[in-house]
Amino acid sequence: MLSWQPRKEHFLQMSELLSIPDRWTGLFSEDSISDDISNWLGRLDLLYGVPFNYLVPDERMLPIESIRFFYLDPNWMKILCDGACSIGRITSNDMTHDAVMKDTLHPISKRKSQSVRQKLIGGVQGREDIFEIDEPVGTRTGFLLRSALVDGWPGLEVMAFENQDHTENQRPLKILRMERLSKDILICIFAGVFQKLEIQEPAESLHFGADHSRSGDYTATLRGLGIGGFDVGIPIDQANLVVVPMRDESLGVVNVKGLANMLKDGIQKKQALGEEFTSAEFAVQLIESAKICVFDSTD
Repeated sequence: MLSWQPRKEHFLQMSELLSIPDRWTGLFSEDSISDDISNWLGRLDLLYGVPFNYLVPDERMLPIESIRFFYLDPNWMKILCDGACSIGRITSNDMTHDAVMKDTLHPISKRKSQSVRQKLIGGVQGREDIFEIDEPVGTRTGFLLRSALVDGWPGLEVMAFENQDHTENQRPLKILRMERLSKDILICIFAGVFQKLEIQEPAESLHFGADHSRSGDYTATLRGLGIGGFDVGIPIDQANLVVVPMRDESLGVVNVKGLANMLKDGIQKKQALGEEFTSAEFAVQLIESAKICVFDSTD
């Protein structure tokens, strides 16, 4: 065991060294930090591991069928990183050491956070490589969505743009994190400040659908079939909607035969039906492409 005097001298030497950060700041770099630590900090910079009740303290702040937009406060993120690195901080030397290290660790966490999502999806080359961004990373924005959409369409597509009226030359902001936090809650974080956000059903989806009216009914609009001057697929009369009959309203089961007869009768009255009403004509009436919801800074 060392005597008190050598330990005291060693303590004084370390105190002197730590008191002048410029002497040793250059000793620490990203290469001197282990990959496990730097990768963990990168995930932390995207709020991985942060309890949900820290993000949404009260359920009323994120009610059902709502979306909330947010900025990631750079100062708050620095404190988060500093707090995560404070384990074992006891002495004044520890404080001085961490005070210098935080100026190195925070930029590392920012850089590492840019590759977290790409690693999670398997490092696929292609779409993710398009959205490279320069260092240093600027302000980050995002949203929390609580909706049945999250559960019903796991493949929701999200794109955010810096300007409201994006052109062909304007590329979407890079998505740093996009993850379901629960059955019906989605979080998304972008590298930059978006002014326009598009949330779209999976583009490959093509299905039958009807509109849900404020009265609670489901309605369908009669569409032309290329007869009687009505173009195929173009609404004939949006003022007269067909109420979709239900076989079991509690389960959302449609009375398909009854609906087909109602659509057929409605088209005949408009003199827009040929000799027969087959499954092809039925499909034209109900086919739905992927829906898209757009938010911009004026909303």
